[in-house]
Amino acid sequence: MKPISLRIPIAVSDAYYYMGKLFILTEDRHLKMITHKQIFQKYLYSTDVEKNAFLDKVLFNNDQLYSQYTMRNKRDLREDFNSLWKKSSDKFFEFEINTDDFITICKLPDKEALDFIIYSERAFIGNRDGLYECKMIIEGDKVTAINRKFNKIFDSKSININPRVGRLLVSTKEDGLFAGSMSYSGGVHIEEKPIESQSVRTGWANYDFINYKSSTEANFFINKTEEDNTTEARNFSIEDGSNSNRKITTIGVEQRNLTQKIQNAVADQHIIYSFNSLTKSFVVTEDGKIYHSNLQDDERNGFEYKGYTALKAVNFNINKLGYPLSAYTIGAGGTLYEFFDNVILVKNGYSQQISDIECKQIKTFPSSKWFKNIAMMISESYLEIHSIYPF
Repeated sequence: MKPISLRIPIAVSDAYYYMGKLFILTEDRHLKMITHKQIFQKYLYSTDVEKNAFLDKVLFNNDQLYSQYTMRNKRDLREDFNSLWKKSSDKFFEFEINTDDFITICKLPDKEALDFIIYSERAFIGNRDGLYECKMIIEGDKVTAINRKFNKIFDSKSININPRVGRLLVSTKEDGLFAGSMSYSGGVHIEEKPIESQSVRTGWANYDFINYKSSTEANFFINKTEEDNTTEARNFSIEDGSNSNRKITTIGVEQRNLTQKIQNAVADQHIIYSFNSLTKSFVVTEDGKIYHSNLQDDERNGFEYKGYTALKAVNFNINKLGYPLSAYTIGAGGTLYEFFDNVILVKNGYSQQISDIECKQIKTFPSSKWFKNIAMMISESYLEIHSIYPF
């Protein structure tokens, strides 16, 4: 099934979904937001009650979608859902949002954002000057910045920000990979010493993580964890879309060469891009093939990559598309691959183009309960929101 897609003509440098709200970084250097209720009621609402309820779930409240079990065993419900999906995915929903509908939260740092993410009621921006934090109070539809500005919390050029279960990984390219910790009510502390000397991005693998030194070169880091039943840990787990009750006590207690493991597993193939989800590893080869492997949980050895398998029905035309620029996982079970002016979804062994814009940023929310099937794409002229078929 094709995605259900929204296209909003608007000039933003980045955007993020968080707690039922769309946050944007505007050209006039401000963090602003609009609730999904406002978007829906003013720009998507129709006289068709059934369609309204359907769109609200698939675009803004993925936690209210039917379970896989229900969809398999209730034929009438499945047919009704699929019929609504097909009708809604036949065209782009394109509309302009009145800029007056956005609420200004605070002023942005001077330099352009290289990465932007919201976690634990904090907006994080990484740019050439460092890492900045704007701590917010979110009460229903009301959002207030505590200090009305972004405060610098780290000095190195920050190109990738990746939080999970109360920890923060910051990639700075030549300065390396840095780890931070945060308390739900307190501040963020970034360690002075890098974990590794080179980092372009990171990927969490359950409670462990992978540092990518380049598009293909990576190391696997094992963290020490322990059971944690405190209220604070549950707050972080809920924001991660997880019911787990463990916390990380020590970052990177063991390091393993992941590049060598991948090369050994995918013999005689030239790898051009690698990335991971929480439970799987993916690699793209020069001949356009995609290989994937499960992360096997071994209590003695931690997470290991085992048994790469090629997706037989998918083969990218690398000569036409070029090398992948980035890749992302979707909670609905798919992966997104960004090329120069093409974003391709691979799901259930098949591929389809879902956007032809030249993206500045792509966001997915695979750990979220509310936006797990959502992909957000930002170009110079558009903000696109795509809901991926969840079954």
